[in-house]
Amino acid sequence: GNIALEILKSEKFDVVVSDMRMPNCDGEKLIKKINEEIKPKPLFFLYSGFSDISDEEARKLGITQAFSKPLRRADLIDVMLLHIES
Repeated sequence: GNIALEILKSEKFDVVVSDMRMPNCDGEKLIKKINEEIKPKPLFFLYSGFSDISDEEARKLGITQAFSKPLRRADLIDVMLLHIES
């Protein structure tokens, strides 16, 4: 998470796909830091194998979409394209 934040500060990305549980900076902390420090903010997709965050909490944080594991790559791509095109 901390490495991702540093990269986001130096390069522009349209989309971030993050796991929830990561060492040093989990997905929730990462989206909070992105909200505070990165402009324009990329779309943010979160996935987890656990119920770490509710859909309502995710929306409040600005998470575009949250997914549960296991996740089919095609499903992620379809949802990403839907949000990018809108």
